[in-house]
Amino acid sequence: MTVGNYFEAVGTLLRRKLLDVDLVWDYWGETYIAYWQKTRCYIEGIRREVNQPEFGDASEYLFNEMHKREQQQEASKTV
Repeated sequence: MTVGNYFEAVGTLLRRKLLDVDLVWDYWGETYIAYWQKTRCYIEGIRREVNQPEFGDASEYLFNEMHKREQQQEASKTV
């Protein structure tokens, strides 16, 4: 729960443009992508169980931004 709350806060700060996406990528990047892939089912289950579709939305936003950054990194390697 503590780790989930931490990443929810990072996602919120990133969404509000209080953290730079490159900084977050450098610090958590691929590690967070792996974390989200392992916890996604859990978060989606809670959303359904308690009827709160917004539960973990900042964490999902963080994943989406990290995934975009990963794709940019890969594209720049092929150029």
